[in-house]
Amino acid sequence: MVQATHKAEIAVPDYELDRDKFDALLSETLRKADRGIIDSPAQALASMVQEIYRQPLQYLKPGSNLVQKSVEVTSQGSGFIISENGYVVTNAHVISSEGDALKRNLASDALKEIAFANCKREMNTFSEEQRSMLAQTIGTEAVINLCLEGSLTYYANYLRIGEIDTDIRTLIGATEVTAEGYASDIKAVGKPTPGKDVAVLKIEADNLPTVALGAVNSIGTGDSTYILGYPAAATIDHSKPIEPSFTSGLISGQKTMPDGWKVLQTDAAISPGNSGGPVFNKDGEVVGVATFGSVDPETGAQVQGINFVVPANIIQEFLDQANVEAETGRLSKLYEEGMMLRSQERYKAALDKFQEVEDLNPDYPYVKQKITEMRQALVDNPASNLPMLAGIGAGVLGGGGGIYWLIRRLRKSRTQSKVVSHP
Repeated sequence: MVQATHKAEIAVPDYELDRDKFDALLSETLRKADRGIIDSPAQALASMVQEIYRQPLQYLKPGSNLVQKSVEVTSQGSGFIISENGYVVTNAHVISSEGDALKRNLASDALKEIAFANCKREMNTFSEEQRSMLAQTIGTEAVINLCLEGSLTYYANYLRIGEIDTDIRTLIGATEVTAEGYASDIKAVGKPTPGKDVAVLKIEADNLPTVALGAVNSIGTGDSTYILGYPAAATIDHSKPIEPSFTSGLISGQKTMPDGWKVLQTDAAISPGNSGGPVFNKDGEVVGVATFGSVDPETGAQVQGINFVVPANIIQEFLDQANVEAETGRLSKLYEEGMMLRSQERYKAALDKFQEVEDLNPDYPYVKQKITEMRQALVDNPASNLPMLAGIGAGVLGGGGGIYWLIRRLRKSRTQSKVVSHP
């Protein structure tokens, strides 16, 4: 899992009513009353309130009071380790401190708090009779919502955000969302979609589980894909360790981006939080990074079954920029050998492999679990009772023997390298 915490100072001027604009609105309302378009004081008041809050930039102007707040927002995505000395691939948008979306997220909660306080204050400026009129014509809750919408529109227009400080952390394997993780430095980064949405990070760690990067021609239309990551919707209890989720589908085709490079289209599910996760072919090779889905322009809802993957050749471009060579790590090979021996019911030999992994990296995902399994197998020796898919997802940015075995089961033959995915 990759987490990026963005902090900044925001400042926005409080607002006051523009008296000239208000007087013009009042005159227009009186003219409508004279012509019988507005037939009661309650309707006149409701009409003016609605007009002001629906056109806040016309009727509200900055006041003398400047509201300042410290704000922060944390985004999370997935990723995968490409070399055992700590190079990680994810999406650029997972860690980016640029863009309007981040600024909106930074300001959102703080501005809502400010707007709510202002609207509560404004409601108290109405007399009891006026509040009764508004309740009868618009509804008290509707008036408050109008005020909130108008206030947020005003604040968004006048908002100023200071320098954004971003702290990026990489968490390996099954982990708690609140875990601290490894400090992560950006070594190469592209631009969020429609740009080349790839980032290469470096963490100070060694002997890490890795994935194998496939060639651009190692997958084509109609081929199966397998996606691992940490979709936010799958995280039910943030106080407990979470494990990566697995989805599968087919490559539907290729699409050309505005700059001329191509993305892969898949019907495998990609949800928020999956971004940056590895996309595997049937041989257990990473053929791309899960990146974005399609959105219905009318509803804003995600369109199911139309998702996109930045392919391996684009990943390689950024690895070249960072001067990084993708290679299967020593411990990943040892872990894979242990899993192979386990499938052959050679529990003592498998135990030796897993213990060697633990000696080199005590925190290697799932290795302690495998050691316990092998010791118990040596006592009980019921080979058929060990679940083939135990520990699936161990390596989403972490260890993953389960991924290896899933692919082996699908292929009916041995994979070339151990698959380890990153959140």
